[in-house]
Amino acid sequence: MEVQHAKVILAIVEEGSMVGAAEALGVTQPAISAALGQFERELGILIFHRSRKGLQLTERGKSILPAVRSFLDSEKEILGHFHVQSKTQGPLRIAGRQGFMQDVFPPLLDKLRKTYPEISIESATSGSQSEVIEALQSGRADIAFAPSPKVKSIAAEIFHHDPIRLAVSRNHPLARKRTISKQDIARLTFCLPSKSDRLRKPIEKFLQRISAKPAVALETNDYTVMRNIIAGSMYAGFIYGHMLVNPEARKMLKPLELSQLDIWRDLTLLYRRDDLAPHGITAKELFIKESKKLLSKYAK
Repeated sequence: MEVQHAKVILAIVEEGSMVGAAEALGVTQPAISAALGQFERELGILIFHRSRKGLQLTERGKSILPAVRSFLDSEKEILGHFHVQSKTQGPLRIAGRQGFMQDVFPPLLDKLRKTYPEISIESATSGSQSEVIEALQSGRADIAFAPSPKVKSIAAEIFHHDPIRLAVSRNHPLARKRTISKQDIARLTFCLPSKSDRLRKPIEKFLQRISAKPAVALETNDYTVMRNIIAGSMYAGFIYGHMLVNPEARKMLKPLELSQLDIWRDLTLLYRRDDLAPHGITAKELFIKESKKLLSKYAK
């Protein structure tokens, strides 16, 4: 019996369907079906009855269920022993969204290396939301930084409420003003995230309180590109607060002080519920602690 076969059987029993098991384990439904079929062929028995009402354990399936649970309990015991032995040592693989990995992750990584020199960073990759989640699900990453996905097998811990800032270039006329009025905002030309971005709707609601039809010159979902465009033009735009951790960004951009702007996104640290590397727990705790201190400094 392989560990994955045991996990599939128990997930189907607990969730009541292949679809539910797939969601719980963070894999596709065909993968669940293939794993179950392979195990049934190896044993030469039928573990589940298939019907329109779902999957039900056969008598033979019921008879092997205690062995499946015992097998997984033994695996947890072994991993728990390994966790005690290797909590602060070993390789760590990390993935994250491009902006976070570019602006915030470097100082956090430096802190991790100084605090726990026994932990080596095997890989630190950046990508889109789907790429980061895939890296975590496939086991190519131990922990990740990305918006929380709706996947049962992935745990998400919020470590910062990241504010959205209205920003202009340091050369923009508004960069020299202490207070910004509604009339000032109404005269701006904006660079906005596209309508597919989840932040577009709250941003539009904010702008509609200022102007019936705000001027939009450019739309992009790449916030690094957006930041660079704003910095080199007379456009205004909305960027994440964590992007101001980057020293170069602070030299180029001026966040405008707007008391009426109240938009934010939760920054989360992700890991698989059933497969967090032991030393990843230590790294996770450090990342959350240090991220809060670092980001709070620039959120005000």
